Amino acid sequence: MAPKAPEGLRAKMHSGLKTLVVTNRAADARGKGDAKAADRTIRALQAMGHSLEIVALSPTTLPVRLLNTVRSAVSGEPLQIGYSHSSATERDLESRAKDFDLIVPVHARAAALIPPAIRSRSFAFIIDAYGQNYATYAPALPPVERDVYRLEARRMQDFEVKLAREFAGVGVVSEYDRKFLVTHGADPNKVFALPGGADVEHFVNTARAPDPARPLFVFIGRLNYLPNRDAVWRLTKEIWPAVRDAVPQARLRVIGAQPGRRLRTLIERSGAELAADVPDVRPEMRDATALLVPMQLGGGIQSKILEAMAARLPVVCSSFANLGIAATPGEHLLVAETPRDYASEAARLATRPEEATQLAEAAFRWVRTTQSQEAFTGHLSRALDQVLQRAG
Repeated sequence: MAPKAPEGLRAKMHSGLKTLVVTNRAADARGKGDAKAADRTIRALQAMGHSLEIVALSPTTLPVRLLNTVRSAVSGEPLQIGYSHSSATERDLESRAKDFDLIVPVHARAAALIPPAIRSRSFAFIIDAYGQNYATYAPALPPVERDVYRLEARRMQDFEVKLAREFAGVGVVSEYDRKFLVTHGADPNKVFALPGGADVEHFVNTARAPDPARPLFVFIGRLNYLPNRDAVWRLTKEIWPAVRDAVPQARLRVIGAQPGRRLRTLIERSGAELAADVPDVRPEMRDATALLVPMQLGGGIQSKILEAMAARLPVVCSSFANLGIAATPGEHLLVAETPRDYASEAARLATRPEEATQLAEAAFRWVRTTQSQEAFTGHLSRALDQVLQRAG
């Protein structure tokens, strides 16, 4: 039987609550998605008055990862969860848990290391519903990898629903992800959408000076990530020729970290610019007319869209890219599906600067209201209120 929450937990609510935060990697507002999520979570808990101790998981050695991968393949555990497992870390967390009122793992890998006996007084922010994300990868993969990801998608779906059953609460970044987990068996009262994926404060003062004589369209994203690589392929091979036909003077710039050799070649042959591994994307956005986001793989939220909105950069994206964000098409961003759609909307923004400004300003107001750090803190606070009331 799981131990009861410490006496007086409900009465204490947030102020002075001793909370252990377990992150998949060190918190970093400019880092990868889970590092950004860890940073947002830590700042939110501090703003609520929690007394925090933070543990960032250490990478396991290659031999351990290989052995764990084999074990996961046999046991049915998701590979991305099992390969980084550490029994020593799990034992350490169990021994330390008695000193804390609340445990908050950030990412499914961190949640996997929280011992079952203390999950009933823990809140797991798993970020995305990865079972949903991985299911989208199959069309872009060769047969063997396709089968691996389809299997991994089913395993992650089952694993995430299991977390929702065992933890006091589970958080995801969007209502889209929440609905996926609930549809597949998670208790709707224990799964919470926690929007607020943009570091609005970092992008709000981005200098903007688009050149109407030479419209610049940009794509931003980590370029070793399959959904972004797929989007760049669609953009350069299918969409960009149509945009150039509609706006002959237009330019394209791909901005991102860790582009591989094949992607570099693809970008070069398309005539686009590549801004690789830049320390700060904001200067690269200065002269942009709009952000193009033809995403068809992945899930969660597209932080690139939220950051562009915070920088007052108009956005043209696929309806898929907007699923997690749920902005209003035509008011906060423009939605396009075909190359002709992208060309039409790009030409519209390039030739009607007043409309572009109106769109950007409406998006800026929306993102500051719904997706800021303050918004995230409010959502997390309300979720933890319910969790603590049930635990107490």
